[in-house]
Amino acid sequence: MRHPPPGTPIVFLGPSLPAPTARGLLAADYRPPLRRGDLDAITAPALVAVIDGILEPELRLPPEEARRAAKRGLCLFGAASVGALLATDPSIPGVVAGVGRVHRLLRRGRALPDDVAVLYAAHDLRPLTVPVVDALCWLDDAAASGRLASRGAAEAALAALRALPIEDRTPAAVARVLRHHLGPLTPKPGDPAFPSAKALDAQRMLRVLGAILRRAGSIGGWRRGVPMHPPSDGGPAQ
Repeated sequence: MRHPPPGTPIVFLGPSLPAPTARGLLAADYRPPLRRGDLDAITAPALVAVIDGILEPELRLPPEEARRAAKRGLCLFGAASVGALLATDPSIPGVVAGVGRVHRLLRRGRALPDDVAVLYAAHDLRPLTVPVVDALCWLDDAAASGRLASRGAAEAALAALRALPIEDRTPAAVARVLRHHLGPLTPKPGDPAFPSAKALDAQRMLRVLGAILRRAGSIGGWRRGVPMHPPSDGGPAQ
């Protein structure tokens, strides 16, 4: 069992955001993607953010483990990927506080649970595929700003991406699908004009944790009555 220094938030992080970028935003105990048993192993009180997690059924965190963790005194937040899925799980309402755009899209039903899934390299957690939710956010933003002539073409592109098996959602394949439906000037995943919604939400989550700790003075602050809810999350993740 790991024992971080007192007052250190715990963050489960994987392919959504490079670890060096995360460490530059928040000093935390960074752990690999969440799996079954990880929350049971944390001693309360603790401030815990779930960004990434394992989705394979035999390793995936059961919702009841999150419920037990909250009852023990863990303060749970979720964003970007598996964390956003936990925050919108109807079997544990209110157990995990959701942060960011991906969470809002899942809550509204605009994004589907499979839209956050990626394959990644086990040795360095580098993503090998593109999550559909990144394309969904780019499509919605492009349509809202008038950069897309046809909303129907955007929805057709989204449907085509969802129809791809996860292992086929490589950056090159996603770019081909988008350009087939939207034209040759469509930016590729990874381009500055095509930012990762999951990465933006992961960064927002870390900033939220930092704000909470500054407001509370320490993780123990919330036990003395300092609210531990995220700041207003009504706009796009920055």
